[in-house]
Amino acid sequence: ETQQATLTQVYKLDLLAAPLREIWFSTASGLTASKWQSPTNRISSGDFLSDSGRTVRPNGELLGQLGIMPGIPEIGIDAVDIARGGEILFSLNEDVFSETLGPIHHGDLLSDRHGIVKRNQELLAAFKPVDASLDYGLDAVQIMTNGEIYFSITTNLVSPQIGMLFRGDILSDQGRLVKSHQQLLSRFRPRVIDHDYGLDALYVWPGGEIWFSTEEGFTDTQLGPIQPGDLLSDQGFVVFLNLELTSAFAPVEDLSDFGLDALYIVTDALPPPPAPRIVSIKRASPSGDISVGWSGSGRVSQVEKAVRVTGPFLPTSSIVPDLGWIDFGASQTNAVGLYRLRQW
Repeated sequence: ETQQATLTQVYKLDLLAAPLREIWFSTASGLTASKWQSPTNRISSGDFLSDSGRTVRPNGELLGQLGIMPGIPEIGIDAVDIARGGEILFSLNEDVFSETLGPIHHGDLLSDRHGIVKRNQELLAAFKPVDASLDYGLDAVQIMTNGEIYFSITTNLVSPQIGMLFRGDILSDQGRLVKSHQQLLSRFRPRVIDHDYGLDALYVWPGGEIWFSTEEGFTDTQLGPIQPGDLLSDQGFVVFLNLELTSAFAPVEDLSDFGLDALYIVTDALPPPPAPRIVSIKRASPSGDISVGWSGSGRVSQVEKAVRVTGPFLPTSSIVPDLGWIDFGASQTNAVGLYRLRQW
């Protein structure tokens, strides 16, 4: 924006910033990364990705503890959050059968370590839905610091104490409507105003701002077309276009939108967890690999390394939702290696 000045033009800039390290997400359609070689460059809608251009967790590892029959194609994920200790919580975008857990439904909250965390009926129990036997889906989820679970559903339901709850609303497992779909989009200007566009992903910042994606795209009379995969803020602006989130993968497909089904933000905005503890450092022969294991209550971790006690310690691993990491060939390339751990 320019303003009149006496001798020259003055440019006014409005800067928006957020303390984020990485954005982790899944796509709705999958993509082919041109930066990797075929056939390992195919990314499915069930893979958990980072905007830095890497796979945080492939679909097979996410589903490994669910007892799903081998040979079934990869299954898309629909909602994701990360609990203390790096446990990944998620939902699937379709019903499946587990040989150990029985039927798993779209609306069930799952874990990459412990199977089923909560059935859809448990998440919705406080709302006392008229038809409590139905599975209403689980499109977005976030565990708040007080343990309350925020989530969205895929099918509207009637609650006797609240009335109609919509797929674009943010709900709480405590039985309250956190924010309606109208409130989420109140600072946008959709051309069609009396419509529920759904809620596919969400992240609530400590200050209360909400980042989210919608299930359906829409046209904003000021911003223009909004794609289902664009990351939005309830403050009324587009945080990232979908193609900006996926750009580090350099997709082969000529698409304007790959969708945005799951969302997690690695951020410095949250209070740091108690200091973690490295519990093991082991060297494997003859490969020279060094495995580092730790315990701690952080959600995600990064290993830092130095060649002397005084540092500098620099990141040597990616940010990971794990309790261990392998420094491949470390003892062959470095005579001395000192490790420390950072968690968020």
